[in-house]
Amino acid sequence: MLPSSVSYIGIFGPKSRTQRLLQDLKSEGFAPKDAQLQRLYAPVGLDIGADSPEAIALSIVAEIQAVLANRAGGMLRAKLGSIHGEEIKCLMSV
Repeated sequence: MLPSSVSYIGIFGPKSRTQRLLQDLKSEGFAPKDAQLQRLYAPVGLDIGADSPEAIALSIVAEIQAVLANRAGGMLRAKLGSIHGEEIKCLMSV
């Protein structure tokens, strides 16, 4: 499960299910290291109020993209500066 080098490992379902899965692994002799657990996302997805299968899938894909881009996945309107991190240049003078 966690010995992989992938950046994102997601588990669908409630947190309690993930805890049971990790306990089962531990009882079988596998104790994941903190660095391995950092790559584990459970439950998967961003909190966008998803309640349909399509919206849930969107929230999961969005979280995977955020992880791969090393971003938090917050709202762009709350971000200061450019959305891509470049310097903001003004083409017009006031």
